Amino acid sequence: MSGQMALGRRTPWLPKKIASLKFPNWFAQTLLKNLQRVTKVLEKISRPRFQKVAENPLTWRFNGICLTWLAILLMSPYPPATNPIPAVGMLLLAVATIESDGILMCLGYVATVLNTLFFGFAFYLLYTGATYLLPNLFR
Repeated sequence: MSGQMALGRRTPWLPKKIASLKFPNWFAQTLLKNLQRVTKVLEKISRPRFQKVAENPLTWRFNGICLTWLAILLMSPYPPATNPIPAVGMLLLAVATIESDGILMCLGYVATVLNTLFFGFAFYLLYTGATYLLPNLFR
């Protein structure tokens, strides 16, 4: 769906089979109850700010590009156990987009850049075979 955002689409398109799926009521209630802790924090920090920037169609597309990139990093198997790192950036951008919060959007962009640098460094270490670092690390 972030790819659809990057292409400028304002409403998501899903195949009919997926769009018609419904969660069981007990599951939806449990999910919403558990998400309430996170949403309470987000409600305190997010509000409409810099709406002129946040609601610009180009900003919508750029958010889609950033979310797509972060989703690719989220799927990356290396380095192991780093899934929460891009997820934080995705959460910031998603909430900022929903709330039209330009400041939170900027924080999401910073998180995207930091994620890119982190994963770029990790892939660089993998590519160069930085196995020489481990023995020196434990001396």
